[in-house]
Amino acid sequence: MPYSRFEPFSSVDGLSDDQWADNVAQWKAAQDAGFDPVAATQPQIDPGFSNEATPPDATAALRSAAMPHDQWQLARAQQLAARGGDDGSAPHGAPQTDSPDAQREAQLAAFQTLMAAPSEEGRRNDVYLDSRGIPTVGIGHRVLPKDNLRVGQRISDPQVDAYFQQDGRVALDNAMAQAKQAGITDPDFVNRLAAVNFQLGSKKWPSTFPKTWGLILSGDYSGAADELNNSDWVHQTPRRVDAFAKALRSLPPRTAP
Repeated sequence: MPYSRFEPFSSVDGLSDDQWADNVAQWKAAQDAGFDPVAATQPQIDPGFSNEATPPDATAALRSAAMPHDQWQLARAQQLAARGGDDGSAPHGAPQTDSPDAQREAQLAAFQTLMAAPSEEGRRNDVYLDSRGIPTVGIGHRVLPKDNLRVGQRISDPQVDAYFQQDGRVALDNAMAQAKQAGITDPDFVNRLAAVNFQLGSKKWPSTFPKTWGLILSGDYSGAADELNNSDWVHQTPRRVDAFAKALRSLPPRTAP
């Protein structure tokens, strides 16, 4: 298999430039040694997916790299989407790279990484009160009575991921349906639209933003971005509204059918 490296480190990890460079070097060294670090540290997505042997020196190198748990997930999804057999086909038992399920899982992993950024929901293992006094944990998960959690309690990384698998999947599914309705296929925009659904919920978006949504449906993305300035939302979370506006303005003009 030809060497292919993903670099799941970014400024949102809280790493200095030197740490970032060092971690990337360790990541590259481990993959050059024939080690699939993500497969070795995460449960298998498919039992038929085979992995290379793990060189001891590569294992030590990867364990010394400070990689957040959700970044491992994204890298794993990227590897599954990119890896193929010697003839370019997917290995036996591995998800097909063009299958809807594989694409959806990769999109969900990318969406999780987006929402775990400090500028979005962030990622916390302790239960805390958000700006409105609502008990929250993980990646923006609102604590429910059935969760049986109280402020100050901590949950594991796998539980953080499990909550997001539930919450994020709903938001992403809604966003994908809305993007399809609007004739938009850009995956980065779909993630940003999913972030809107995640924050506002299906009861508010898009029903309480009829002008913005109507402009999106008509293909007037710049007008939709401008219309966001007329909402209360822009005063509540201006950075996130600005991110949505920028995503709208980055969309290419809709071509006539």
